[in-house]
Amino acid sequence: MLEVAKKMIEKIEGRGLDVEIIDVSFAANIVLQTRQGMSIKLGDDTQLDEKLRLAQATIEELSVRGDTAGILDVSAVTSAYYREN
Repeated sequence: MLEVAKKMIEKIEGRGLDVEIIDVSFAANIVLQTRQGMSIKLGDDTQLDEKLRLAQATIEELSVRGDTAGILDVSAVTSAYYREN
């Protein structure tokens, strides 16, 4: 878990994601929590760069609409799924 947490910190750094919590309790179900209340589900720690790019782009689109909280699932890598709380 510690190695996955370190990897996540390295990948998140400098991306502009305002992450408050990194939950690596389950290696296959990593979840980031932003200060604005968005839960970002990443799944496992594979393809993190792609997942984080997708999350960042989707969060930017959502914020234009005024959606800053909810659940964003980017674990599929090729598409993002968002739902409000």
